[in-house]
Amino acid sequence: MWEMITSMATDRLWIYTGIAGSLFGAAFLFYIKDTRAGLWCYSKFDKSIDFFRDRYGWTWLNQDKDAWKKVHPRIAIMIEMLELQNSDQYKKIVKLQKELVTVQKLLVSVNNKWNNQELEIDDTVIEEKINNLDERIKQLEPKL
Repeated sequence: MWEMITSMATDRLWIYTGIAGSLFGAAFLFYIKDTRAGLWCYSKFDKSIDFFRDRYGWTWLNQDKDAWKKVHPRIAIMIEMLELQNSDQYKKIVKLQKELVTVQKLLVSVNNKWNNQELEIDDTVIEEKINNLDERIKQLEPKL
């Protein structure tokens, strides 16, 4: 046993071959990953892993359904925005934004009249409406 340890310490060729082999293996995998043969091999490997997972009930091989969102967060955000556009929630947000614009225009006109002393009104009511609309819009917006 001791002889094996001393020969490993003095003969370092195994270290260099291990490093060179791992570098060549990494280069080969980097090259083959986009070829047809590489895609075929990866799909066969994935199918075999799925087979063992289903056959023996290995739940630790299950993939998270939202794992792709962690890998591609920008694409996930764009898809969520597109899904939101088709939903009723998007229509509610657009409606509330239009209401907010009209209330802001009303506030501007009231401010102009107020400055010209044509109207005496408490503008806190209008500001409360704007804040209420802002809160409703924030509640409807998705959490991205």
